[in-house]
Amino acid sequence: MNLPIELNEVAKIRSDLENMSSRSTERLFELLTNSKNRVLTSAIFQTLHIAQKEFPGFPVLYFGSVCDAVQHHHPHAKALMYVLDIFGVEDKGTWATGYISRGEINPGDELVLLKADGRELTAHCLEMTKHPSQSAMIQLENLSMGEVCQGDCLVKLAL
Repeated sequence: MNLPIELNEVAKIRSDLENMSSRSTERLFELLTNSKNRVLTSAIFQTLHIAQKEFPGFPVLYFGSVCDAVQHHHPHAKALMYVLDIFGVEDKGTWATGYISRGEINPGDELVLLKADGRELTAHCLEMTKHPSQSAMIQLENLSMGEVCQGDCLVKLAL
């Protein structure tokens, strides 16, 4: 995989969202499946999330496709979730939403936030809510909103 070429392809798809097609979505998932780079993975998830928000009637994020695409990304993870959105709740702190694509995350679990730039930040799951759409919302202890970005990956490592 040639990272600059792949990143340029993702940027081109993002800049032309008004012409988003199923072919574009398939290409993003193909790139995601083959990606071993956190920057590229983050860019793909950001693009998919932006497209879904821009065109809510056009199916972009498929839970099954997300799960299939990330199976090889973190082989030692008991659970993982790519962050799609971040928000703060007064007196409750930082929350992240996304799809838990392997395993389970429960209140009290110690997590590692894998940043696109290679940093790894420790966090704890204080509270967690699952939605029938398979998305999850996790309250994070030890992380501020500014430390969490779309495309970052929350991982619960195998002991």
